Amino acid sequence: YLSKQPNSFRNLTGISVKEFAQLFEQFEPLWEQGEQERLAHPNRKRAIGGGRPYGLDLRSLVVMTLVWMHLYLTMETVGLLFGVHKSAISRNTARVLKILRQLGENSLWWSEPPTKHMQGRSLNQALADFPDLLSILDVTEITIQRPQDPVQSQAHFSGKKKAFTRKFGLIVNEQGQIRGATGSRPGLTHDLTLFRQSGLLAQLPIQTTKVADKGLEGLEHDLPDHSVAIPHKAHYKHPLGDAEKWANRDIAVQRIVVENTICELKHFKVLSDRFRSGWERLDAAFFSLVGLIIQRIAHRLVPASLS
Repeated sequence: YLSKQPNSFRNLTGISVKEFAQLFEQFEPLWEQGEQERLAHPNRKRAIGGGRPYGLDLRSLVVMTLVWMHLYLTMETVGLLFGVHKSAISRNTARVLKILRQLGENSLWWSEPPTKHMQGRSLNQALADFPDLLSILDVTEITIQRPQDPVQSQAHFSGKKKAFTRKFGLIVNEQGQIRGATGSRPGLTHDLTLFRQSGLLAQLPIQTTKVADKGLEGLEHDLPDHSVAIPHKAHYKHPLGDAEKWANRDIAVQRIVVENTICELKHFKVLSDRFRSGWERLDAAFFSLVGLIIQRIAHRLVPASLS
């Protein structure tokens, strides 16, 4: 029914009917493979297919999970909307998120850099084959409930947000397409430490210029053979000169695309509201949405790459 109401479908799920069709085409075979592995354990006493079936079909399970991520309703409320008990909502969304996360992680990639045999092509052809000129790094924080453990509580308090948070790192190219993402870390973790611990710095192509904000000051020491652009910082009795201010403005213009990508992710309230569940579910939701946004940006860039 919802598929026949495209505006309502997008308002509830955060994606269009066309985007859902593309997502489900990728999702279904992975789900079936996962279900076969889950059911085929050696101690099984009943034949596969026995037991109570799901109350919702597979498409409805995916829609239900998208509604939960987009509106971030309580499990009880989602259960009322879909006619399923809240415990079933929790179990089923966890299984769906596992597959969506797999799709998201599989979507992260870097283009192969141009080689000698590619010489002689036009600029448009070269950019289409290797679109990444910049690697723009940034960190976003997700507010969480205060941990009960005092040590964890202290580790998760963010001085920037003045709240308890988990933070993720993102790497995008100059078009805003996501190329890398870190798992979540406590809010007290330094931005540069977050990227160091993730191992993503070693994967950055040397051909791209790295652009970051002042929170990643010192990145040039981790990437000595790379081109790194970080805003100049004014110091006591040493104000910024005109050239440094101009350079900072240019870096800010380049960095805005990663802010736009983060904004697209946070249109889903599971990442913009205070997160109420476990951190593993937060990571699963984040990488699930990374996959959705990658597909959306890729679709948006198709006309530009073909022109």
